[in-house]
Amino acid sequence: MEHTVNRRFYVVYNPKGGGGTAPKVLDRFTPFFKDHGFDLDLHETEHPHHGIDLIRESDLSAFDGILVVGGDGSIHDIINGLMTREDGKRLPIGILPAGTGNSFMQHLDCLDPNEAAERIAGWKPRFVDIAEVRTETQTLYAFNFIGWGTPAEINQRAERMRWLRKHRYTVAALIEILLLHKPFTQLTIEGRTEEGPFVFAMGCLVRYTGVGMKVAPLAVCDDGLIDLLLVRNAGKMELLNVFPKIFSGDHVGHPKLEYLQVKDFSISSEEPGVLNLDGEVFPDRNISVRVLPREIQILV
Repeated sequence: MEHTVNRRFYVVYNPKGGGGTAPKVLDRFTPFFKDHGFDLDLHETEHPHHGIDLIRESDLSAFDGILVVGGDGSIHDIINGLMTREDGKRLPIGILPAGTGNSFMQHLDCLDPNEAAERIAGWKPRFVDIAEVRTETQTLYAFNFIGWGTPAEINQRAERMRWLRKHRYTVAALIEILLLHKPFTQLTIEGRTEEGPFVFAMGCLVRYTGVGMKVAPLAVCDDGLIDLLLVRNAGKMELLNVFPKIFSGDHVGHPKLEYLQVKDFSISSEEPGVLNLDGEVFPDRNISVRVLPREIQILV
């Protein structure tokens, strides 16, 4: 039986994504997409951030959309590839969740690959916000969160504990809280500057990060705002009290945590630190962040 091809997808998948589940998910849904009139052009990533290069450098003129099979790291690469294309070409992005962390799809209440495939086939693109992050050396883009201080250090440690799978964020968080680091920092929020010791700053574009942590329960992915969570000079016991509440969102309202919705912020510190964008860690300590409203189209 011949299928009428209505649209073409440039497909990017990580063979190691989700502990090797990404190729299985792709194989499972390839007949579904062909039955719905999609032609799939497959591209396997060969090294970390290869997806950025593929999307930035490939000729996309013959394609109607990009299909990414993977988790948050794969989506991060696709968006950074699109945002750094010389020709400025943008295509809608379809997402088949197949990673250990699927925070963005959890925000969209679409963790089931079957439902995701149906939404993609329905072809109803919607615009979502992303954040532009300028560092001392480069410009990067985030669709999930920007973590500085303890959140970045937690993620860096969690990446070394992947063998713990979904528990690695919890264990890493407990370790980093016990090692608590409070660098002296300059923070500017929409033109207002303050200085002092900070435990962390975390800007979120969607509600969830990591594996099921409801960090920003008020976040909306297309409201033109970044949900900014700040913890200043908290102690270890206070943080240990707050952390378990992150999974349910009950940490909002804690006296040591400030929850703001902003369009831009910047952070500067003379002390060594790391930056975490969508789960990817970068050795930057001075950053300037602004929201780009409704910048990317996704198929949901």
